[in-house]
Amino acid sequence: MSVKVIFYFLAFLFGTLAQAAYAGEDFNLWLADLKQEAIHLGVSQPVANKAVAKIRHLPKLIKLDRAQPEFVTSFLNYYQQRISALKVMQGRKLLVQHAELLNKVEVQYGVPKSLLVAFWGMETDYGRNQGDIDTLSALATLAYDGRRAEFFRGQLLDAILMLDRGDVALENFSGSWAGAFGHVQFMPTTFVTYAIDGDADNKIDIVNSKADAFSSAANYLSQVGWRTGEPVMIEVKLPQNFEWKNAQYYLRKPVSEWASLGVVAIQYNRELAKKDDDPAVKADRSHSNVPDDKQDYLTENSMSLADALLKLNLGLS
Repeated sequence: MSVKVIFYFLAFLFGTLAQAAYAGEDFNLWLADLKQEAIHLGVSQPVANKAVAKIRHLPKLIKLDRAQPEFVTSFLNYYQQRISALKVMQGRKLLVQHAELLNKVEVQYGVPKSLLVAFWGMETDYGRNQGDIDTLSALATLAYDGRRAEFFRGQLLDAILMLDRGDVALENFSGSWAGAFGHVQFMPTTFVTYAIDGDADNKIDIVNSKADAFSSAANYLSQVGWRTGEPVMIEVKLPQNFEWKNAQYYLRKPVSEWASLGVVAIQYNRELAKKDDDPAVKADRSHSNVPDDKQDYLTENSMSLADALLKLNLGLS
């Protein structure tokens, strides 16, 4: 190997190391500023010190965040990819196993127990996959990256607040790469705002307590717009002359107006106009693989659930 080649190799190596050291120094300065902000917001200095000392920069998370697919798949494709007969069977067994608890939560919050178990199964495979990445490090890495700095910095500050309140233990605070944790994968701000002590033990633990997890999820959904007693969606038959410009996901119309356009419910064998005060929406045609004359009519509950999951998993979107 020539002297020139060795020189360029060493120059590249030292340059890379210097760049990494500079980035590390910047991250440490950023953490110091974060710690002062947490203390200013009321977190005790000892907790802020311990929290920041545990944080590590995790570059691999940046790749995961930026690799998220920015497309909309059809409902049927999504269903087929995420739902299996085994998962459904397991969910039905768990509905029976936890019937007493789920019945209590359903009565209290008006959110169907079947929906809560489905939510649980989709988020963590019924609690089996809650994540093992340090939550503080994940949130700090994504906040420092800058793509969604404000969102993740706010989540990180709430995570440190949770430590200060005693909601979680520093050594056990782990979850997904985007900072969600527990049975139902709450982001820290969601936890601070909506989490419930379902088992009345004076502690909210959505990692180990199913009562806390189910109650928190039900409270969350009820607060963001779930309507008790209404379905998520209804299959409808469309008239031959239906104008597809009306088939936009966020286009809301009263049920009576959909009925006046010739949209008729199939599953419930009734005209949609029977719920005249329900401003529901019609799914975008691209969200479905069913024949043109049959589509899924989405109620306000579908919108509430979609919005809730989007907000809950904003770090994953």
